[in-house]
Amino acid sequence: MFFFFMVCIRRHKNLQWFSINLLTTYLSFDGRIKFKSSTVVRDEMHVMSRNYLNMFLYQQPGFIFINCRIGAKGIPTKRAGAAAVAVGNKIVVLGGVSVTQKPLDSVEIYDVETNTWTAGESMRESLLGIPAVVYEDQVLVTGGMSADGNPRNYFMSYNLKTNMWKSLPPMPTERYATFAFLIDNQLYITGGRQGKLPVDAFEKYDFSSKTWEKLPNIPSKRVFALYASNNTHIFSVGGLKQKAEEGFSDTLECYDITENAWIVGPSMPTKRGDFAIGMVDGKLVCAGGFALIRGGIDSIHLSLSLDD
Repeated sequence: MFFFFMVCIRRHKNLQWFSINLLTTYLSFDGRIKFKSSTVVRDEMHVMSRNYLNMFLYQQPGFIFINCRIGAKGIPTKRAGAAAVAVGNKIVVLGGVSVTQKPLDSVEIYDVETNTWTAGESMRESLLGIPAVVYEDQVLVTGGMSADGNPRNYFMSYNLKTNMWKSLPPMPTERYATFAFLIDNQLYITGGRQGKLPVDAFEKYDFSSKTWEKLPNIPSKRVFALYASNNTHIFSVGGLKQKAEEGFSDTLECYDITENAWIVGPSMPTKRGDFAIGMVDGKLVCAGGFALIRGGIDSIHLSLSLDD
């Protein structure tokens, strides 16, 4: 069986997709892949599923998929939907959903060099659906859904060296399941949910002025959509349509930071949601997720650099 990569190239502001065969075998869990948390360290895309830490190792011209269990017990706390971010040679895993379906406040840190896990100071509240980025060696966390089911507008920083949390100016819009991107001293927060409803809010925080600003809304409302960015664009891909009975989306939308405007790109070849996404070596990688309401997929989409 062949597994396909889908490639999207930008030339003179035109986008197009095409397929290439790179892999003839693929390792998966229980016959399907449902990736959720991912981060990139040294051009390696680390993807977490259940209590495993898996890794896509990017090597030109293709990918090697490594299915590896880290340590005797994997990630110390089994969780889904956690935030994961790299700080130097460490991966910090925050929050998410426990095996009892409750939000978590735990923070766990994986050292890539020593292959060990340590516990960090817990968050101020148990939260799921939080994004995380790194700014001046601080882990920044926004929003989240608490144990009472309500969204939060938190903006917090975690200092890995001192193992301490600090509160920052809250977001204008309460929400969870958002994505956060740090570009040119600005923190961009995209989409998310309030309860079961998708949010099209798009906001940024300026570290110089220490203020929030509302930006043009995301063109289409979707849950389980995935987002990624380079230095010039933010990409909104896939997800479940606002009317769930309409199924998953193949949408590709691109926000141009310079123009402060969204453009709609060509449809992704496979409709999917709740998958892993990341920029590796200047390329956009989408892996796994769901293609049907009750089904998983194990294909990978690769998008070549979208720079002019």
